[in-house]
Amino acid sequence: SNFGLDGPHGLSSWSEEMPQAILFPANKPSSRVDAAILDQWISTSFASYAQRCSSTTAESEEDLTRAVEELVPIVSIGLHEIVRQVSQHCLERGVVLEKIWRTYVDLFERALKEAKASLRKQKEKAARVEADLEQCREDLLRMRSKHPAQIAKLSKTLHGKFAQRQSVLEEQLRTLQAENSLLSGHYELSDKNAKCWFPLFDMYKASPLQETLRQSPPVLPPSSSPEARISADMKRILLAMPPDGRRRVGFYISSLLGLRSTQLPSDTAEALTERREQNRFKIEQLESRLAELKVSV
Repeated sequence: SNFGLDGPHGLSSWSEEMPQAILFPANKPSSRVDAAILDQWISTSFASYAQRCSSTTAESEEDLTRAVEELVPIVSIGLHEIVRQVSQHCLERGVVLEKIWRTYVDLFERALKEAKASLRKQKEKAARVEADLEQCREDLLRMRSKHPAQIAKLSKTLHGKFAQRQSVLEEQLRTLQAENSLLSGHYELSDKNAKCWFPLFDMYKASPLQETLRQSPPVLPPSSSPEARISADMKRILLAMPPDGRRRVGFYISSLLGLRSTQLPSDTAEALTERREQNRFKIEQLESRLAELKVSV
């Protein structure tokens, strides 16, 4: 009988690597010899399959599917022959056994289809993951190739900006140094002029008259000559002094000019003190002049 070769539902096809399919006469009564032949054929088929599987070590879902496709026809042929032999002795037993086998085949075929669908989905998912991984590898290689160029470009840009900024700062530094040099020269000149015109300025610059002089307006000179301007400044200073201080300054100036002051009595203690200070000043001048003459001689 060739009923079990493709099965009632066309479950699988016969593999070229399996042993040749066994055939039993359909109308001939079965015997013990048929059962022994069937047992020998099934054992030989299973041994052949086991021998071929022993050469492969890796197992996967694809290998399992292939095993099912190869072994189901063998089991189907054997079970249909058993059903035929049982039906000849008891038809009811054969019908029950065939129903059980068909139900088992339907369930197994459904499970096999689901397994194939799951395997197909897993392959598609693995292919997508592999494609994404390959894309990531390409992106990584592209970034690695661009990285030195980007670093060089960024370094060049920063170097240009830094050089430009450094040039601006150096120019500002040179300008500030030139201004500082001019201000230093002006300060030195002003300091020399102040020492030239007012040698004792450091001794009386912190006088209480400083605030009064700061608030007093400038005095306009009668002309543009140096003497007029000096007298104007002198007048401004004298106006800032109290009356007693102005009298003392007038006494010293009149004595230096060879004049005699008539405003201060000559017999008062204040007049005598001022005359003593004036004489001491003249003595110091004469001693200084005498020392210079001795050195020149």
